[in-house]
Amino acid sequence: MAVPPELFLAGVFMGITAAALFGISNVVYKSQSAEIQPTAINAFKMWIALPVIFVTVFLLLYPTGFNVPLTSIPFLAGSIIFGAGLGDLMYLTSQSRIGVSRAFPIAMIFPLVTYLFSIIFLGEALRIIRLAGALLAVVGVSLITREQAKQEAASQSLESEVQKSWDKIGIALAVLAAFCWATATVILQIGLIGVDPIDANLIRITVGSLFLLPIFLIARKRGMPKPTKRASKIVLVAGFFGMGIGSLLYVSTVAITGAAVTSVVAASAPLFALPLAIFYLKEKITPLILLGTLFTVLGIWLVILGF
Repeated sequence: MAVPPELFLAGVFMGITAAALFGISNVVYKSQSAEIQPTAINAFKMWIALPVIFVTVFLLLYPTGFNVPLTSIPFLAGSIIFGAGLGDLMYLTSQSRIGVSRAFPIAMIFPLVTYLFSIIFLGEALRIIRLAGALLAVVGVSLITREQAKQEAASQSLESEVQKSWDKIGIALAVLAAFCWATATVILQIGLIGVDPIDANLIRITVGSLFLLPIFLIARKRGMPKPTKRASKIVLVAGFFGMGIGSLLYVSTVAITGAAVTSVVAASAPLFALPLAIFYLKEKITPLILLGTLFTVLGIWLVILGF
């Protein structure tokens, strides 16, 4: 079904807003990394999103309940398991093995894989201008992240990253993370057929919260440090906006613009986090960061023009 241009642009705007919320919240998570582990962050941001979506569905917008066909539930559940569950876990593991400056650029083949999957499984037409935009955005975001990682590593020991740079398992996990994220986005589009995005997000966040519970408990049993109260509160606030509101906007974007466009916009989250990283985390602007920003903006614009 063709999407009116005005609705398509509204979807892109929601996607950009979601990317901004994701990016900014990730900077906040990063600032608390000394006091709370990534596994706890993933769980906390999902758990704070659960009451947000419940209130939205049952008290604010839909007092009569929600309506999701049983045939859609496996796709909606699978989208959160593959994305926020398996994909994020593989990426975080890869990042710990080969460093963010290598893991992130590899994982950022995600929009390209999503576009390929959309063509194969969803029947989306191949548009050269959109493909070029996706490539440009991927390169831009990778440049930004790589430069930020180098700045962080400059104040720390580089020896461990150099030693782990060609870790085959770390590289494989980054690639698998990209495929998991792409799979999640494509099956989400399938699950959204005839389903209201708000109702769909209730299923996703509920399944995600249950999926992360045993992972969190196992990590604690294996010695994961207990998060500090201060860090927990900060992560919960960031998760309210990043996951609670951001996930709803993300699902709405997929419903309107499709998986391919959403993946490019979502991958640009580091661009929107850049100003906060510069002023809050004291990161420096470099020529490559500026070039990456230009590439990312142009890439998103080409994707929009390819509508």
